[in-house]
Amino acid sequence: MLLDNLKLPEYRSRYRSRRELRGRPAEQVLPAMREWVAGLSIADPEYERLVLEGLWVSWAQGRVDIDLLQRLLNARDFRARGAAVRVLRYTWRQVPDHLELMRQAAHDSHPRVRLEAIVASSWLDNADGARIALEGLKQPVTRWMGRAYEDVLRVLDDDIRELHAAGQVELTDNPAAASYLAGNLVLYEDEISRTPDAINLRAEDQAVYLRGEEIYKREGHCASCHGEDGAGAMQDIYPPLGSNAWVAGDVERLIKLTLKGVYGPMQVGDRTYDSSGGVPPMIGFEGLLSDEEMAAVLTYVRMRFGGVGAGSGSGLDGMVSAETVRQVREAARSQTGLYEVGALLEEHPLEEL
Repeated sequence: MLLDNLKLPEYRSRYRSRRELRGRPAEQVLPAMREWVAGLSIADPEYERLVLEGLWVSWAQGRVDIDLLQRLLNARDFRARGAAVRVLRYTWRQVPDHLELMRQAAHDSHPRVRLEAIVASSWLDNADGARIALEGLKQPVTRWMGRAYEDVLRVLDDDIRELHAAGQVELTDNPAAASYLAGNLVLYEDEISRTPDAINLRAEDQAVYLRGEEIYKREGHCASCHGEDGAGAMQDIYPPLGSNAWVAGDVERLIKLTLKGVYGPMQVGDRTYDSSGGVPPMIGFEGLLSDEEMAAVLTYVRMRFGGVGAGSGSGLDGMVSAETVRQVREAARSQTGLYEVGALLEEHPLEEL
């Protein structure tokens, strides 16, 4: 039975099955789906996810199952509740009590569900959506919600202010809404306050620094081996980035090893680091990062860990430009494979910090 494919662990198998079901007549699919859901065991740890699969099947047919939707909006798993709110966002015209359901979701105990609710409110783009967005301000706004909430309030601002002018906004139990209307609401702490190395930078350079931080912490990128704190991982294999001439010294050398990768024993301070004992060496990011991305992440690394430019007033010594990366990329085009540490040092001798 095609519906049983929705129990498979592989996402793409489930996705292709939903695509196939979407192309079949609703008169056949929807009754079969309801019978399939009715046969699920509540004791199954996957029960709520499987009910969600059924809801998605009905959504794909353009006839969202209201019973399943309401059941999932009250699910124990916040992920199921959040997914149900997202369905509600797209199908609210089919749901008679959509306003009350969105309002309840805006008060959910989990921030991810509340985030889905306030985003859904912006899709209404009217006074009803404005009321829901304001209701959400009665709950904590996490930093992961802040930027989205800011966009929602921007979309609904006219409706919010019209409600306020008409005396339809109750502010006594909603100080955040009062702050918003007064123009001094801070929804989230700006990330720059967490990055003292970048405080003295111009706005455009701050953006580069913060972009570099995001790239550094991506899965499978720099932090995977050097750690989010730059302290290095696996003793004597992946070196720390602080007090490291490879980081704080010659920019061209740093760009080359980041582009192509490097292998072999590497001296950092009074210790030697070597990944030749069965673990991967420093890989090259030549094909993974653009010139702008590489410039950003190296700017972050040099300023955050290398101490270059931090606290100097302008911080410009720590900045790596995309043009510099482009030039080094072109100059190193003939290098195939990873650099060997000794060969790279012949081109760029190590400085003393």
